[in-house]
Order: sequence, then structure tokens, then C-alpha cells
Amino acid sequence: MLKDWPSALIFDLDGTLLDTDPFYSIASRRVLDAFGLKYTNNKKMVYGR
Repeated sequence: MLKDWPSALIFDLDGTLLDTDPFYSIASRRVLDAFGLKYTNNKKMVYGR
């Protein structure tokens, strides 16, 4: 059992504290490249319509 629990946790809804969208795009591209698949940055397919 853990004895040292954190006194607080920070949840970041993307864009509130850090904009991680560019990192997600880079990671997605690298993973898909490894499988020989093409990455497209089509935000219309990601965001709500």
C-alpha cells in the first residue's frame, strides 16, 4: 500500500494549461509511420460536427 499520497492532482483539459495537440500529432504520425500507414491532420474528423 502506498504511504506517500500526493496532496493534489492537476487535470488539464487540453488547452487550459498546456496545448498538447502538436505532441499528439507528432506521436500519431510516428506510430502510423511505423506501420506504413499515412497520417492526415484532418481536424474535421477529430472535432465535433
